[in-house]
Amino acid sequence: MLMEWTDIHDNKVLKNNPLKITIHANQKEYCDIMTVVYRYDEEFSFYREVKFVFDDKTVFRGMVDKQTLTHKDGKIYLELHCRSLAGYLTDNEVQPQNVNNITDSVIYHSYMENFGLSVHRIANKPYNGIMNIGKNMSIYDLAEKYCQSVFHTAFRVNSDGTAFFDGNINDITYSFTDGLTDLSENIYSYSAICLEYDRKSVVSQVNVKSSLAENDYTLAVKNPYAQKQKISSVKYLDATPSGGKCIFDAEKLIQNSNQQAVMITVSCSCFVFNALHGKAVVHYQGETFANAEIVQVDYCFEKGKVNSILKISYKGV
Repeated sequence: MLMEWTDIHDNKVLKNNPLKITIHANQKEYCDIMTVVYRYDEEFSFYREVKFVFDDKTVFRGMVDKQTLTHKDGKIYLELHCRSLAGYLTDNEVQPQNVNNITDSVIYHSYMENFGLSVHRIANKPYNGIMNIGKNMSIYDLAEKYCQSVFHTAFRVNSDGTAFFDGNINDITYSFTDGLTDLSENIYSYSAICLEYDRKSVVSQVNVKSSLAENDYTLAVKNPYAQKQKISSVKYLDATPSGGKCIFDAEKLIQNSNQQAVMITVSCSCFVFNALHGKAVVHYQGETFANAEIVQVDYCFEKGKVNSILKISYKGV
């Protein structure tokens, strides 16, 4: 384990004896969060960045948001709250302007590289036309707007400071089992599992208006999973030119609701590296949940032990 801090004078300081480290990452959150606690017994220093390496892998690179000193029972503790390098992109705005045919190369080299971020791949593919960069638009907002328009994906910065424009974030498949029959790479045994079946989030049917006739919502897009589970939750969608939607949006609405229908949480007494956005297969009591995705990870390093808690969205319903 290596914990390297950079102070406000750009000095590198190794502090490899933390009492506890926790890391949280979620698909829907721009920044990953790391909290580190030390027994404090030296002169106070102000830190601005951190790098955490475990098993020769860079687990987290980020910025220090807050330092807290607590005196309790005759002992002093130092707690540092950190965000991944994506925090620089959310905290800094882009000058309002109109830009013609902006590319991922321009966005990266102009706004990200100087914060120490790397990039997975640059396609140098232009945004079609003039992009309006309005007031209060952050660098992250700019990258997100570009990605949604050009690649139809979300922008993402991993915990190690790697930026992804094209959505190709993690193509690894992780398998989770309650046994130890196979110890191959990316196969993990879990110590606890929780399966949550959420009926409320599921959309059973979308009635679509596809003609200009008033109140003509006669096209029904049905959800087979909802029918099987006897779920009733009907939505309406205007797919006419004035409505701004199309028939595929009805399918997408149903698919997104099914992604929340079954959520599986597994706890592993080991470090499951770089798991967020990864594909998952979960084996439980003879049943296999394939076509799943890891949507949240929480790591805890404490007293020489590591625990990984992963939240998995089962999309095979």
